[in-house]
Amino acid sequence: MAHIDEVAHRHIVVDGQAFKEDIVLTQWGWVEPRTEKGKVTLRELELLLLHHHAQIFVFGRGLIGIHNLSPADEKVIERMGVKMHSLPTPEAAELFNRLADEEDGVIGLFRVLV
Repeated sequence: MAHIDEVAHRHIVVDGQAFKEDIVLTQWGWVEPRTEKGKVTLRELELLLLHHHAQIFVFGRGLIGIHNLSPADEKVIERMGVKMHSLPTPEAAELFNRLADEEDGVIGLFRVLV
């Protein structure tokens, strides 16, 4: 299972590999830097969740949690049947690590800016 080792400003470490940008991570260890810069769009989320057959989505809102999804986007995710957790990135990373060990279909998107 994938494991987030460390989270800091503009820095996240997954299984010993450091990334300096926002990432998408599945519990099976697929990790990819986000290709979309800036605000997370509904289109990006829908493609991501459908492509990976997500059942649980963990959203890291940045180090202090200022990058929120819109309420409308959250409702679409809920209607897709995906359980969502939205937390500041350090707490989201801890939750992702725990859920990845306990559940199936876990995917996360982690913002590493403030």
